[in-house]
Amino acid sequence: MARTRRIVITGAAGFIGRAATERLVGEGAEVVGLDLWPSGKETVTSAGGEWFQGSTTNRQELDEAFRGATGVIHTAALVSDFGTMEEFIEV
Repeated sequence: MARTRRIVITGAAGFIGRAATERLVGEGAEVVGLDLWPSGKETVTSAGGEWFQGSTTNRQELDEAFRGATGVIHTAALVSDFGTMEEFIEV
């Protein structure tokens, strides 16, 4: 029996993250939707994903979200007109 794919999608509540969640869930994957904002929970769960609130810049949260993962799709981004280059790269 094949092992189920467990994919973490960062920025899962965004446009691309939601589309990726829907697609992978439709293909039978287990999806963990990681997003910083609590308002994203409904977006992720309604697409069939498991919700995980956390930041791509917090190692402890990432370790927890990635437990058992077989892959990742990184769609999280700092979307702003302001910020340092380091902040944009860190996310």
